Parts: sequence; structure tokens; C-alpha cells
Amino acid sequence: METAVQKIQHVIMLVDDEAAIRNLGHMLLTQAGYNVLLAKDSKEALRIFADVAGRVDIVVCDVVMPGTSGIVLAKQLLSEVPGLKVVIMSGYSDEETHLRIKEVADHAVFLRKPFRADALLGAIQTLITA
Repeated sequence: METAVQKIQHVIMLVDDEAAIRNLGHMLLTQAGYNVLLAKDSKEALRIFADVAGRVDIVVCDVVMPGTSGIVLAKQLLSEVPGLKVVIMSGYSDEETHLRIKEVADHAVFLRKPFRADALLGAIQTLITA
């Protein structure tokens, strides 16, 4: 089991267009001992990702966002860092959304909104230990 000292080394980028989700996610993840970077959309996420030069361990992103979707963002980031881990969040359960998520399934855990805090932390822990 990881200690808080080990967790602090993990950097998580949370990308969601809803400020409430970003703020709640930030609070939850920092209380769990992670370093958290926030982005409101894919454009901002790409800029932050470039600025930190490969120090992001896990990207947590929503599927549906203005501009570029979370799936397109994940694929773009995975092309830059093939081993990157991703948590994909979505409140949609239609077949098209699931097919799009499968495009990054080898590197991603899917989290259906709404979810409990322990589900998010569990998804991140699953990716860290994979």
C-alpha cells in the first residue's frame, strides 16, 4: 500500500469544463496526497501538459467539453506520452460514447458520472498500480 509520501510524487491533471467538478476534484485529490493541475478545456490542458514537460502521471478528463472532446485530448496526449494513464469521465451512456472511449481503453479507466469520491480514488489507484 502506498504512503502519503509516495502519493505526493504523482501528478494528476483534471480536465473538466465545469468549475464545480474541477474544484471538488482538486480538493479530493489534494487531500488524498496528489499534486493536481486543473484545466477547463482541452486547449488549456495541452498548454499545461507542454509546460510541465512529461511530469503528468494521470489525466482525468470529461468526454464532453466545448471544443475538443476528452477522447480526442486523451488520444493526443497518448501520442505524445504512450504510457500515460487516463481516467475518462462521462454522464452519457450511449453506444457512441462507449465506442469512443474504447479508442483509448488500453490506457484508460472509465468512470460514469455521477460517481462517489472513493470511485475516483480507486480508479486512480488502479492506474498507479497497473
